[in-house]
Amino acid sequence: MTVISVDGTGRKVQIEVKEGKTIQHLGIRVEFIGSIEMLYDRENSQEFTSLVRELEDPGALSGLRRFPFVFTDVEKSYESYSGINVRLRYFVRVTILRSQYTPNIMKEFDIVVLHAKKEPIENPPIRMEVGIEDSLHIEFEYVRSSFHLRDVVIGKIYFLLVCIPVSTVGGKKMRVGEKRAELARFTEQDGYPERFG
Repeated sequence: MTVISVDGTGRKVQIEVKEGKTIQHLGIRVEFIGSIEMLYDRENSQEFTSLVRELEDPGALSGLRRFPFVFTDVEKSYESYSGINVRLRYFVRVTILRSQYTPNIMKEFDIVVLHAKKEPIENPPIRMEVGIEDSLHIEFEYVRSSFHLRDVVIGKIYFLLVCIPVSTVGGKKMRVGEKRAELARFTEQDGYPERFG
């Protein structure tokens, strides 16, 4: 059994091979990867950042070994995000390359990126007007012009001109899958239950 770990600073790989065992390898590699993954369509996932460092040439591993590594000036232009359909992630992948008949040993370590930015000083309310000429005019009003992904959008909708019958007004929530589970069932009773018998 081989244990691969990265220290808390993300600058040192530690590989520990079970006592008395030796692993022949074709090299040890560490990669820094930024990717956008479509959770329901793996074929359309894309890597937008990829840096590679070779830690060791082909040889043998035994016992406990530590390999220092550094990725300098890595551009992390996007924040980490994990949603229902898509995930943007940064991670460090450590790979021990083996012969063609033996599978490579690989482990990934996620890195969370959160850009600490001050909220824009000027974030005025926004108004938009849409509609069909001489039939329907709707005005949307939002409390701010820009929102963070974790913000709640608060606003109002005004019907300025309605010359066509409007039966329903609603929004559509795009969701690929939905999970439902009954957690508990309650029965309300008013008064005493009747006795059957």
